[in-house]
Amino acid sequence: MTTVTIYQNKNGTYKGFELSGHAGYAKSGADIVCAAISMLTTNTINSIETFTDDFFSYEENEETGCTVIQDLGDGYAAVYGQLKELNFAKGDTPEAGQVLGYVSEPTKYYTTEGSNVYFQLKKDGKAVDPKEYLPQMAMDTLD
Repeated sequence: MTTVTIYQNKNGTYKGFELSGHAGYAKSGADIVCAAISMLTTNTINSIETFTDDFFSYEENEETGCTVIQDLGDGYAAVYGQLKELNFAKGDTPEAGQVLGYVSEPTKYYTTEGSNVYFQLKKDGKAVDPKEYLPQMAMDTLD
């Protein structure tokens, strides 16, 4: 199952989201639902870049590989992992529409899921559920 967690502050402002899991529609590497979810996650990241002036940094993490951290303010951070070929330097604010990086080979922790973008939303350093911050969306993408 794929889980999307959306984060919102007390004022109702969306602060980030977390995406994890596997759709289970088909075997890893042939799962069109997971491929679509990875693409939608990348588009979400690009939209955040377009409409905000938030700061980005990155780190190497054993579980999520090359990982980008976006400071969303108010104690919120968006974490994007399993990336490669980053297109910015630590502390930069990427320009609207700029590609942050590309999907890397999965780490040993995500070999079952195959190549995908890891996403997590945090509040004060703890993971939160992004679904609480985004409206419910239909998943009729296979028709």
